[in-house]
Amino acid sequence: MKNIIGNKEEFAIEYKIQDKELYTGYAKIWFNNYSIGTFEDLIYLKSYLFNGLEDILNSIEFDFNQKEDNIEKTFKYLYKNLENRDNDLNTYKYTCSFGTFCDDYMIFSFKYHTDIYILWRILSKKTIFSDININDKKIHYAKFNEAILKEKIFIFKSKILGYKR
Repeated sequence: MKNIIGNKEEFAIEYKIQDKELYTGYAKIWFNNYSIGTFEDLIYLKSYLFNGLEDILNSIEFDFNQKEDNIEKTFKYLYKNLENRDNDLNTYKYTCSFGTFCDDYMIFSFKYHTDIYILWRILSKKTIFSDININDKKIHYAKFNEAILKEKIFIFKSKILGYKR
């Protein structure tokens, strides 16, 4: 049975625990009605899912023009500069890693003042996962106040892993 915490229209985690001792299962992360991840790949929820969310929480400051029409340009700039080892930007520090859970995505996150931005795109629509293949390849983004995002992730961890304050 799939469970969902949060609101898909804003931020949610949809998950199913396969093994409670190992915390393996399936998950998708939802931002603004778009998902990241797949229900067709068994993952370690504690490491893949929550370490990736911690990557987002630990986003590094990036100065950019935060107009919505600039999001696509920002994503393309970061993506293009991944291979440019001669520049000082080092865009790898803005990538998010969810392990094999999100291999089919390019995900960047960064902080701008008190907000955290998450930008992502599917790399290919020809994956082995049918639930990823039905998604579009356009660039998506979500923006959250850092403190609110931190609280939401703590609540998600608490509910899924049984953490307490």
